[in-house]
Amino acid sequence: MPAGLVSVTNLRGTPREGWRRITVAEAMVPWSRVVRVEANADLLTALLVMAEAGVTQVPVMSPGGAEAPPVGILSRDDVTQYLRVRRELGV
Repeated sequence: MPAGLVSVTNLRGTPREGWRRITVAEAMVPWSRVVRVEANADLLTALLVMAEAGVTQVPVMSPGGAEAPPVGILSRDDVTQYLRVRRELGV
């Protein structure tokens, strides 16, 4: 089975009543079309990538190109919380 990623964003076009009939494989975006960032990208770049793609989270990839393995997931909320904590601590 091909790899991919599914999120609430993918389900927006599907009425809630249809969620029981749609499989994860049908709802997911194929990995080749998943928007992602490399681990060495700065936070502003990651936020811009998410905004441009209209997504709220992206897989974080090891540096090394499209075939590099994912090392995590970054969400817009994670970045916002990180920046808020830094501001509160005066860092």
